[in-house]
Amino acid sequence: MNYLQPFLNPGTYQFQTRLQVEFHPGIIATFREEEGITLIVRTDSNGDDALNEEDMLWSWITLQNNTSLDKVGITAKFAAALAKSDIPCNVMAAHHHDHIFVPIGKTQDAMDILGQVRI
Repeated sequence: MNYLQPFLNPGTYQFQTRLQVEFHPGIIATFREEEGITLIVRTDSNGDDALNEEDMLWSWITLQNNTSLDKVGITAKFAAALAKSDIPCNVMAAHHHDHIFVPIGKTQDAMDILGQVRI
């Protein structure tokens, strides 16, 4: 068994919903839902992405282990470990790695916990 290898990406991020999207470099991911298009945006990348008071800021952690789409149980393990410490997470599974977004104030705790998860 190996341990997860979390890597903290620079910057802060925000989830937004829009009905239409024009590309700009700060958008790192999109997902189309019935209610609109969800964006994950680096907040310091474009002045047009002004934060609302109720918007949360997130840190982006990439698991450097290969967590390919056909592996079973990895998300459940790290989500349970974070939940035990009351840390919410939003996960984007890409082809080679999982990307975890945690509230900015919980970043270091999440990094410490993730580094202790065995897979």
